[in-house]
Amino acid sequence: MKKILLVASFLALTACGDSKITEIDGSSTSMADQSLKAMMQGMKNSDRYNMEVDIKMLHARYKGEEFAKALGGKDKDEFQKEVADTRLYFIGKGREREIADSQKEIDAFETQIKEFTDLKKENRPDFVAEDDVFVQGWTKKADLIRARQAAVAALSDDAFWKEYGCGCSESSIVRPQYN
Repeated sequence: MKKILLVASFLALTACGDSKITEIDGSSTSMADQSLKAMMQGMKNSDRYNMEVDIKMLHARYKGEEFAKALGGKDKDEFQKEVADTRLYFIGKGREREIADSQKEIDAFETQIKEFTDLKKENRPDFVAEDDVFVQGWTKKADLIRARQAAVAALSDDAFWKEYGCGCSESSIVRPQYN
């Protein structure tokens, strides 16, 4: 019954234009979402859209009731601080993932070079890997990946976010494949 009254009060407040909700209710995820929706009342469409994106990002970080616990009792300014912290969290995760994925590609080329060289040396003990056209190509590809890996590591947080977003496959940059 209390929840019904609380939801009804949220609906009544949202009908009145600007939000009167100043603090996020952290008693449950649905109540936190209701509080955030009520806080969006009276916002310009672009600000409302940005806040909806921020809420989705927070849901991606905090699963289930962790979302309500993380946001419970926070006002709009504290909410924005949590959004900034979550953005940094995803930048860190995305950067780690990009560097790790690049390292896997580098390791695969190095393994390919070693296996190829070992195989060639079985038949030709005088084989010089550095002179082989295949080894040169694989080495060049591994070097390009190393350069990309270093560039990702050197990006500022803002530049990483602009290029890679959360670091997921749906972000703006399509990673080149070296096969």
